Amino acid sequence: MKVVYFCHPLSGSPCRNKKKIVGILRSARIDFNKVCFIVPQLYLGKYLRSEKLCMQHCFALLEKCDEVWVFGHRISKGMRKEISLANKLNIPVVRFKNGGVGNDKMEQGKHTTAFDVSDI
Repeated sequence: MKVVYFCHPLSGSPCRNKKKIVGILRSARIDFNKVCFIVPQLYLGKYLRSEKLCMQHCFALLEKCDEVWVFGHRISKGMRKEISLANKLNIPVVRFKNGGVGNDKMEQGKHTTAFDVSDI
C-alpha cells in the first residue's frame, strides 16, 4: 500500500478547509483504495498549539511517505515548506488540478507531477 502525505491549506479558514479536506478524502477513498493517506491537518492542531511544533510533526510524518499529493487552490506558507522538504528528500510531489474539489473527480491522469515551489 502506498503511503501519501496529504498537503492542503488549513490557514485562513480552518473550519471550511477541514470540510474540504474531508470531502476530498471521501472521493479519494473510492478512487484510490490502495492508498494510505497521512492527513495531519485533521488532528495535529487539536493538541499542538504551536505552529512551529505542528510543522515539525508534519515534517516527521512527511519523511515517512512515498509521495506528497497537493490539493487546494492556493499554496500556503506551510505547504511551501512541505513541498520544499519533499523535493529535498526526492519524494514525488503530485498536484491535482482544481484542488481536487468540486467537479474535478480525482483520477490518476488528472494531475501534474514533480513541481518545485519556484513553479508556483
